[in-house]
Amino acid sequence: MKHTPGPWRVAENAIGTEMILGSISAYRLADICSYEGTLGPTKEISRANARLIAACPVMLDILQTVNAYFYEYRNGELSGYEHELAGQVGALVAMIDGPEE
Repeated sequence: MKHTPGPWRVAENAIGTEMILGSISAYRLADICSYEGTLGPTKEISRANARLIAACPVMLDILQTVNAYFYEYRNGELSGYEHELAGQVGALVAMIDGPEE
């Protein structure tokens, strides 16, 4: 695992914008910017972005479980649709994991 372990949560910082906190001592992972007007996302969109980002560790766990199901429990014996889905899930997990170092 190359990222801060979950769960992550959304909190509001001192200036009223969202931030993402990690599970370890409420470690601050990211600030989510919002700009009212035409410069960027509204506060509502920024809150939705923060919730999406905070859910990422859980989504990754689910993707890894699905990937393991396809290749470990099904031994790679997949139907056409399952094969396509397994490829998409595997590619997404690889994108999240990043290149080997």
